[in-house]
Amino acid sequence: LPSLYEGLPVVSIEAQANGLPLLMSNAITKEAGLLSTTKFLSLDDIPEWKNGIAGIAKANIVKNNRYKTNEGLRHKKRFD
Repeated sequence: LPSLYEGLPVVSIEAQANGLPLLMSNAITKEAGLLSTTKFLSLDDIPEWKNGIAGIAKANIVKNNRYKTNEGLRHKKRFD
C-alpha cells in the first residue's frame, strides 16, 4: 500500500487475516500492522520497495498460501 495518507486501510486487515505479507507506506497508522510479515517503508526508499516486492514475488507466498485464513490472527483479534 504505497499511500501518501491512509487512516486504517481495511484491505490491509483482510490481507493479513489471510496470511499475506504486506508492504505499507510509513504514512499508514502502525496499528494496521498486525503480523510480523507486515513492513512499513518510506515512500522515498524506492530500492527498499523494489526489494520487498521482489522478495514477496520470489517466495510465491500467494500461490503457496492459497488464501488460507490465518487462524492465529483470527483468534487473536477476535475475527471469529
